[in-house]
Amino acid sequence: TATAGWLASRCIPRTNPTNPELKISYNLIAATWAIMRLTTSSRSVLLSVIGISWFWVVGATLLGQFPNLAKVTYHANNEVVTLFLATSTVGIAAGSLISNRLLRGEISARYAALSACGVSLFLLDLWLAAPEATDHTGDYLNVAEFLSDGSGCRTVFDIFAVSACGGLYAVPLYAILQNRTKEEERSRVVAGNNVLNSLFMVVSSLTATAMLANDAAVSDIFLAVSFANLFFIALFWRMR
Repeated sequence: TATAGWLASRCIPRTNPTNPELKISYNLIAATWAIMRLTTSSRSVLLSVIGISWFWVVGATLLGQFPNLAKVTYHANNEVVTLFLATSTVGIAAGSLISNRLLRGEISARYAALSACGVSLFLLDLWLAAPEATDHTGDYLNVAEFLSDGSGCRTVFDIFAVSACGGLYAVPLYAILQNRTKEEERSRVVAGNNVLNSLFMVVSSLTATAMLANDAAVSDIFLAVSFANLFFIALFWRMR
C-alpha cells in the first residue's frame, strides 16, 4: 500500500515555488509560533481551521471508540468494528458529494452550521440507541447477528449520518482555507491547520481516556461530543 501511494504521488505535476525566498527555520518552537500567527491573521481562515480541527475531533473520537462500542456496548466481534469503519468512510464520502451538489462549485460555508446540527443530533441518537453496558462471557455477535437487532441497524445509520454531516461540514471549510489564503502563504497556513488539528485530537483523546477511567460508558463520550458541538453551531451560524 505504501509503495502504491508513493507511485501515485510521482504522478503529481511539478510546480514552481510561489515563495522561493522563504527560508526553513530549524527552531521548531519559533517556526511553529510564526506559522500559527500567520494562520490566525484572517478571521474566515481561522474559523475554518478551528472548524476543521473540530471535524477531526469528532472523527477521531468515533474511530477511537468503535472497538469499545462494538465489544463493550454491543458484545460484537471485530467484523462489526470493520462495519463501523466502512460505514463511516462511506458516510464522509457521501457528505462530500452532497456538499459538491449543494454548492455547485461555490466556495461557501452556508451549510456549515446546519451540518453541525446534524452531527449533534445523530451523536445524541447514537447515545440513545446504545444499551447499558453489561458483563459478557459468551460468544460475540457477528455482523448478521448484530444487524438482526433494531438497535444495531439504528447505530449503523447514526454512524453513517454523523459521518455524512461531517463531510458536508468539512469540505467547504477546506475550500475556504485554500481559497482565502495568499498563494505564497498557503502551505504554511495548511501546516498551521495540521498543528491545530493535532492539538485538538490530543486533547479529545485525553478527555475520552479520563472519562473512561472514571467509569463513563462509551456512549457517554458521544453525548459529551454532541453537547460540545453546540458551540461550533453557534460559531458558524453567520459564517458564509
